[in-house]
Amino acid sequence: MTLLRVIASALAISMVVLGTQGYLVLKASSEAESQALRNWADTRPDGAKQVELFKLCLKKSASTQMQQPRPVLVSPVDKCASQAGGPDLAEALDAAVDSIPIPAPLRWL
Repeated sequence: MTLLRVIASALAISMVVLGTQGYLVLKASSEAESQALRNWADTRPDGAKQVELFKLCLKKSASTQMQQPRPVLVSPVDKCASQAGGPDLAEALDAAVDSIPIPAPLRWL
């Protein structure tokens, strides 16, 4: 009986740790993406307009994805970034998200 409690406790602790790390990584990647968009808007002559087009495209794709019965294989972020600012904006967003370090237990999954 004590072995079962030890296993259940270890499982619960690991789920809490992984959940917390997952939340923190998602929050950090969202902040990195926002910072990349701010940098894009500040460093390009028409960057602010491109960022607004990107955000509008994301809102439209979110509403259309809810109406589609099957999943879409193309990421809406990549699609909207390519439409609004070209492949450079998509690469800047990908680089910002890829710069986030993933903690060890979460990285093992």
